[in-house]
Amino acid sequence: MFSSLIHHAETLAIPETALASLVLLNSIITANWSTSPPPSLSNTSESSFSPLQSFPSTGMGVLLEPSISQGALPYLLKPATSFSNLVGGRGDAENAAYKVGVAKFEVLRGVERRLGEAGFGHEIESRVRRRVAEGVWGVGGGVGSRIGTIDM
Repeated sequence: MFSSLIHHAETLAIPETALASLVLLNSIITANWSTSPPPSLSNTSESSFSPLQSFPSTGMGVLLEPSISQGALPYLLKPATSFSNLVGGRGDAENAAYKVGVAKFEVLRGVERRLGEAGFGHEIESRVRRRVAEGVWGVGGGVGSRIGTIDM
């Protein structure tokens, strides 16, 4: 599921799908759930629910477990894709890249908040803080790197 979400979030040609996948990813990351079987199923054998009980009970736990999240955290830590190399750096492609990039950055900021609240690993928290401090486009992705000059 996470690999599909990441694939759709990276498909900037369909910004509606990319934005929807980022909203879903954010919803999963900020969610909490119970890992105990529902009371209505108490007569079912305990062995059928044992994998559920070892599953993380929060979306942050899922995100931080690479075998489950399939690279979602490294995806969020990557700077946003830009189409500034297009002629003029404007138009629908750049606009879509901007909207998706900002949405992705907002998901990363949500991850930063959740890490601060829950007190997960210091190393991961510092990596996320560093990336958030870089901004949407990352290091070297600001306006200055998009301006070029031509010698006459």
